[in-house]
Amino acid sequence: PDGFHLWLPIPREGGWSASELALQLRSQGIAAVAGAAFSTDGNPPNAMRVCLGGSKNRSECERALRVIAETLEHPHLLHSPVI
Repeated sequence: PDGFHLWLPIPREGGWSASELALQLRSQGIAAVAGAAFSTDGNPPNAMRVCLGGSKNRSECERALRVIAETLEHPHLLHSPVI
């Protein structure tokens, strides 16, 4: 509860990989890294690490967590073009 990061498992039924989701979130200014970057055994989990310590305040952190939740709820956004 006092960490600067959280590990977020990515549901397989959502149809995306952790790397796709992390890329989409980074394009929205959210510090997310796919679990593959931390894998030492070549078998990374379908999860991502979200940095909580980069937020300037609680409202900024809350906004970022809402974006993550909305993206997970609406997987079609992952395949929409980023402008």
